[in-house]
Amino acid sequence: MKILRNIIICLSLVFAASCETYDDYEIEYSPIYPLSGEWMVRFTDPTVSPATSGLIVVSTYNTSDNSKTQMWIRATSTSTAVAYTGRFTGKINCNVEGLSFSGENAVNTYYTNGTTTFTITGGTIEKDGYETATGGKSDKITFTMTDSRKPGKTFTVTGFRRTRWFEDEI
Repeated sequence: MKILRNIIICLSLVFAASCETYDDYEIEYSPIYPLSGEWMVRFTDPTVSPATSGLIVVSTYNTSDNSKTQMWIRATSTSTAVAYTGRFTGKINCNVEGLSFSGENAVNTYYTNGTTTFTITGGTIEKDGYETATGGKSDKITFTMTDSRKPGKTFTVTGFRRTRWFEDEI
């Protein structure tokens, strides 16, 4: 009985010593957060069939100098976007406080010739403005885009901050 009591006391001390609490880690965000992120978007162009693309991954991220007035935007998956805009990467203007972004004749740095440009207007982020397929809330992104490779076409782009849930991405 004495051995059992000693084992219980030892185990109690071990568990009591392991119950140390720590403060939560401080989360560091990009200077342009919540504009930065990975987005699942659909391009809409009523002049092609189908009028709306499948889900395409678009990334927005900070510049190397951590500017609060500019950001990069990039189409990172374009399997169904080829009929729409194809690949693009460029630096555009942003307003973090206003949750908005735009860029006129941004050089498409995906191509090395330096003559391909695109324009984004009316770019906005709406916090928790999108209900995902799984029933969750995600930030909503909306903008219109023109591309020098597709003259005369204006694409409407809408989507949500990527959740990585499989059901949200089909």
